[in-house]
Amino acid sequence: NDYAYAIQILAGGVPRFALDIGGWQFAVATQALSINKWYHLAGSYDGSNMKIYVNGVEEFTMPVTGSIDISASTFKLGGWAGGEYFNGSIDEVKVWNVARTKTEINSDLLACSGGSESGLVAYYDFNDGNGSSIVRDKTSNNYDGNLVLMDPNTDWVSGVGVCGACTQEMTQLVEVIKYLPINAT
Repeated sequence: NDYAYAIQILAGGVPRFALDIGGWQFAVATQALSINKWYHLAGSYDGSNMKIYVNGVEEFTMPVTGSIDISASTFKLGGWAGGEYFNGSIDEVKVWNVARTKTEINSDLLACSGGSESGLVAYYDFNDGNGSSIVRDKTSNNYDGNLVLMDPNTDWVSGVGVCGACTQEMTQLVEVIKYLPINAT
């Protein structure tokens, strides 16, 4: 379909970073994730290599060159085309338009962002909480998301509590109607 990038969990719990660079390219992690455990997943592309990280550890690097295809599709967190949904909880999502290094990924691993970091396109901390049907983008870009398939009064649950303000998480689908221009090469 018309998506430019994704982080997915494959059958068996294996994470995969996908980019559309003249066709889909995949960096697949080597370890399967366990249920009922929190993980930090990151994908990075610098124009020469795409990498997937699990808990700050580089799991796989795939050489690939080219520009990420532009997508006009709705940006989704926890969902994919055709009605496929992530069966789990999500907290702290950041979208960058610059390639993140292993050092940068590890320094942000357990940190909450302020929202004004250079290259940060969208940041969702999921602290909107009970009663909210909107997930606010903490950057000045205002890529707020609408909660879909979620009861805003009952489906918010406690988060991982990485920093003092990170206390909630979402359990269903968020759709951001605006296109998120990562344009990384």
